[in-house]
Amino acid sequence: MRMKGFTLLEMIITLAIMGVAMMSIVKYKEKEANEARRQIVSNALISEIDGILKFVSDEKVLVGRPGKEQEIINPLYSDTPNKPYTNRTNNKRLEDSLSVNANEIINWGAGKSTRIHFTRKFCISTGTQGKYDFTNDYIPCDEPSVLTNSDFRINRIDFVGKDASIGSAIDRVDFILSYDKLSPDDAFSFTNYVNSLEKAAEKYSITLKDIYVLERSSTGVTGWGLATVAGQPVTLASLAKNLASLDKNKNYGLRLSIDPNSGKFLRADGRVGTDKVCWNIASKMSGPCLTADDTGNNLVLTKGSGANNNEPGLCWDLNTGTSKLCLTQAVGSDSNNNDASLLKLNDDAGNPATLLANVLVEETSLTDAGKKVYRTIPNTIYSAFGNSTENHLVITNPDNYTGNVTTEEGRIELNIQECPVAPDGTTLHPRLTASVSSIVADTRDGQGGYKADFSQLSINRNSGGQLGQLSGTAIQVNQSAGKWYITATMGVFNPIDNSALVYLNPRFLSVNITTWCSTEEQN
Repeated sequence: MRMKGFTLLEMIITLAIMGVAMMSIVKYKEKEANEARRQIVSNALISEIDGILKFVSDEKVLVGRPGKEQEIINPLYSDTPNKPYTNRTNNKRLEDSLSVNANEIINWGAGKSTRIHFTRKFCISTGTQGKYDFTNDYIPCDEPSVLTNSDFRINRIDFVGKDASIGSAIDRVDFILSYDKLSPDDAFSFTNYVNSLEKAAEKYSITLKDIYVLERSSTGVTGWGLATVAGQPVTLASLAKNLASLDKNKNYGLRLSIDPNSGKFLRADGRVGTDKVCWNIASKMSGPCLTADDTGNNLVLTKGSGANNNEPGLCWDLNTGTSKLCLTQAVGSDSNNNDASLLKLNDDAGNPATLLANVLVEETSLTDAGKKVYRTIPNTIYSAFGNSTENHLVITNPDNYTGNVTTEEGRIELNIQECPVAPDGTTLHPRLTASVSSIVADTRDGQGGYKADFSQLSINRNSGGQLGQLSGTAIQVNQSAGKWYITATMGVFNPIDNSALVYLNPRFLSVNITTWCSTEEQN
């Protein structure tokens, strides 16, 4: 049998197929290698960003001292103008123009001369050194080697200040990432880093949402500006539809804008400290904090790390960083001598403090033991009626008197009090009572006048005129058209002339008036 071999054509075709397959494998492996390289670069970039954010988030930092550590105010928030810690930009809105003032910018492209301000002092043993020997390692001493010759690096950092004051709180941190293109067609290839940046950011619990495209007009850190189309800034999300309007001969980059205090979210694995729960947005400092007590079973409102201790606190004083009022639980006993608890409100010296609020008291109805009622705290005032002349004072025909309590002379007239909101769909009604405070049976003297006047508190005890005998008094409370009307009549016998008189709202009759609100309506 004769063996049949391959023809030359068959061998050429086979080699061509193998070549195409090898080219596909090579391109695939090249793509994999590029993706792996971009992920490594992105991990290093986000690690740097995370370290800076941690530094910004610490209002107090630990520094090394001979033989001990010391906690100091973060130099970022010092009122001493130490550069670059107090460098701040003021582009509050994301659409605002970037600063072109070098004194407001953190030049991250300057290398070690900038890093030393955010690393341990021993990182540089010779030459220029940082002022503080930080105990914590926020970022490594040297830039990660993978970033040194990378086409994608942090070029500049902007601390967007809350205001123009030295060491003001930082509202936002902007990281400007520069991209070195190989050719004009490569101008927007930085978008290939987006997925790997997001993956790296997720590992560090950083949320990337405000990403803007930047263009560079010069090589310095002040040469960056927002890339715009038709006057509108270009975001990463809108880049694809705006590519045709951008000049690929320019150099572009990205700006990652992160709130250092709310840009992180809590993780169950504890990688983000729970002190973020008690972060003060206005001051960018922690406190007050809702934390667990020593038993782990109760929540305690504490002052936060801005105070000298973590005693329970209710109201936070931003100026002193301490709690001025403290609401605490105390042990007590009820009317049956059973153990009970109550709340105490104390000032910072431990003295009882004042609580300004509408307070409702829940209690059992006095007329129905099975009913709960709500009422406010009673308020009592003193007042006297006003009639002092005979034509207003004396009722000449008492048996047929039919006066109008809303228009009677000498009446006491008060506004009806406003009642607070009641729970469970119930309504609070205004209540008022009037009881005798002082009374004297004054009669007309020899000159035809009445001397007693209880509206003049300073002379109440020596204001009596010609006194008669009191037979009785009646006080009436009425409510009409948003007013309380209090009126009274008083019977007096004058032994001088054996006459009996009925007085209307005499000024020598005063009352204690008590007002409150109750779920039981006044009849």
